[in-house]
Amino acid sequence: MSFLDAGLSGTGVVDAMTGDHSIVWIWSDGGLGRRMFFQGCGSIIASLEDQPE
Repeated sequence: MSFLDAGLSGTGVVDAMTGDHSIVWIWSDGGLGRRMFFQGCGSIIASLEDQPE
C-alpha cells in the first residue's frame, strides 16, 4: 500500500480494517510505525499494484 496523509507519504502493509473499510491500519515501512487512516478525512491509500509504473 501507499499512503498520503497530512503531507506525510509512504508505503506499508495493511494490518487491519473495519468491516465497512472506513478505518484502515497500516504498518508503515521506514520506521514510521503503525498508522490509522480514516476514509473521508483527507487520507489517500492505494494498492501499489494499481499504480502506474
